Amino acid sequence: MLRALGLALAVTAALSALTGLFLAPAIWADLAGASDSTVLSLALLAVPAGLVFLWLYIPMNLAGATLALERQGLRATVTRALRLSRGSWWRLFAQTLLVNLVVDLVGLLISPPPSQTSHSTATARQLSDSSSQPRWAWSVRP
Repeated sequence: MLRALGLALAVTAALSALTGLFLAPAIWADLAGASDSTVLSLALLAVPAGLVFLWLYIPMNLAGATLALERQGLRATVTRALRLSRGSWWRLFAQTLLVNLVVDLVGLLISPPPSQTSHSTATARQLSDSSSQPRWAWSVRP
């Protein structure tokens, strides 16, 4: 359990530091008071940062399974995950994308629409209100 937590923290910290390294010049230029065009041009470094993040994120999806199944240390787990994804990055990317789309679609289908939740919240509030109106008055349309 602690090794899995350590792996999650290490991967998150490494990917965040890598992204921050790409975005640091734009943040520094903005804080220094550089012109908007300079900050924007430096912020375009977010594009390669996103690509590098994605390139490393896909193999890191295998790191948790590698840690659980092969019971190796942190460094061996990460190198094994990188080795497993070598040559099949696009296949893993497509599978990850497909799984994320299916999970999002199912979540969208089973979650109530915001208008329905706000209506039920208002209904519960009206039912618990101790006014002189009858409790069923909220359902009667004028």
